[in-house]
Amino acid sequence: MTYRSKLLLLLFIGLMIPPGVWLLFLYYTQVFTLTELISIVVSIPMIAYILLATTAIMYLFNRQLVHVENAVESQTSSLASQKALSTLPGWFLITQILYSTFGPLAVLVGRSSVSTEQYWLSQLMGIPLVLLFIIPIFILFVITLEAYTKELELSSEHPFISFGKKMVASIFTTVLGNIILLILFNITISITYTDLSLSDLIYKNIFVGFIGLSISALNMYLLIKQSTQSISSITDVVSHDQNDLTKFIQVTNRDETGIMARSINTFIAEIASTISSTKDISRINQDSAERMRSIFKQIQERVNEEFKIVNTTTEQARSIQGIVEASSIDFENTKTNMQEANDQLACAKDEIHTLIKSVNESVELENEMNHKLEQLSSEAEQVKDVLTVISDIADQTNLLALNAAIEAARAGEHGRGFAVVADEVRKLAERTQKSLTEINATINVIVQSITEASEQMKSNAQSIEALSTISLKVEDNINHSVETMQETNELTHKSVENSKMISEHSSSMLSQVETLNTISQANHQSMQDLADITNELGTASNQLHDRLNHFKT
Repeated sequence: MTYRSKLLLLLFIGLMIPPGVWLLFLYYTQVFTLTELISIVVSIPMIAYILLATTAIMYLFNRQLVHVENAVESQTSSLASQKALSTLPGWFLITQILYSTFGPLAVLVGRSSVSTEQYWLSQLMGIPLVLLFIIPIFILFVITLEAYTKELELSSEHPFISFGKKMVASIFTTVLGNIILLILFNITISITYTDLSLSDLIYKNIFVGFIGLSISALNMYLLIKQSTQSISSITDVVSHDQNDLTKFIQVTNRDETGIMARSINTFIAEIASTISSTKDISRINQDSAERMRSIFKQIQERVNEEFKIVNTTTEQARSIQGIVEASSIDFENTKTNMQEANDQLACAKDEIHTLIKSVNESVELENEMNHKLEQLSSEAEQVKDVLTVISDIADQTNLLALNAAIEAARAGEHGRGFAVVADEVRKLAERTQKSLTEINATINVIVQSITEASEQMKSNAQSIEALSTISLKVEDNINHSVETMQETNELTHKSVENSKMISEHSSSMLSQVETLNTISQANHQSMQDLADITNELGTASNQLHDRLNHFKT
């Protein structure tokens, strides 16, 4: 059965109970006899009134409940549903009172068998009965309606019936109903039972009072039970499983207790959301702390490695600085040596130039001497020609001397003196011939020597010329070497300057490396401190995570 059907059923029961109790009470007080009551029940006005009034009330309530049902199904409160929820409990009481109040009027008016006294007693008797017997149904109706709409939001503009109003309605109607009931009962008894004894009157009052008190107790029980259930639910959630934030107060009330329960549920939900978010953040922090610890461990290892590298680099930089300083000194020495070699090459260049000049002069002298020797050889050849002529003359003289000797011999005594002269001439010719031969031999030797000397001097001149050519090449090479040495000297000078600059940069770099070494040591200590902080943060995150895990979300 749906909640709407249950509510309509409770409404129908609420409409049926007061008339039934009213009929029983009229019979108990003897306002009407059983026959009269049966005639009243089966009368057309009674049936018509019950059908029409019940149908109209059920129809009106059903229309209001449709708005509520739509809101429940859509989980969204509309203005119509909020108004319906706000007015349904009040309309329930009003329709029940009006229905029970106008019922006797509609049923008894116009009946000739009903006296005025019976009519007013019947009319007045309906009031306390409605006040007493409608409250339990009213409370059940409110409880069912609250259970039906427990998922809907509360409206501050159209609030549901408050607990105070329910208490006032229940207590006031119960007390007022009991008082009116006892008064009307005694008035009715005094009218209908004229010969009733005091004991019977007391018995009947006790019976009616018991019924009134029973109904009152039932009303208070239902009202208190609804309130205590809400309070018990709140107390149970608040006092038990305090770390379980998934438990909410299961309260259907829409009064102050329901508002309080929903507020507590909202607060619990907010705390649960906050704790859940905090747990997520704590978990993230825990994971981050673990990752940070791992990263810091890696960074610390890299910093240690960097520290070692910086130390090694510092040592290497010091070694490089020493090497650079030594190289700078070597470059300075090399520059000095190169300058000295350049100066020596310059001197050698000058000496080679002087040598070439001397060689050229020697070549000229040798050529001149060779020319003179060639002239001397030519003159010696001329002398040989003269000697040849003289030799021919000597030969002719010798021949003439021989002819003269022959003629002197032929002349005999007369030619003896001539023979002597001829003989002397012959001897002179022979000596001349012999001297010419010796002179010729000597001249030949001299000519040969002159020729050989000339050839030797020519060869020497050629050698000197070749030496001059070589000297020129050597001079060119020396000039090139001098230029190269000058360029080398300049490059060496630049190298010395660069070496000095490198030395300065090495010193600066060494200073920076030492500074970096100091910073690296400071970073190493800072990383150690940071690692300690990270460990403390990780420990705190673990403790926070463990503490938050006590809360169930």
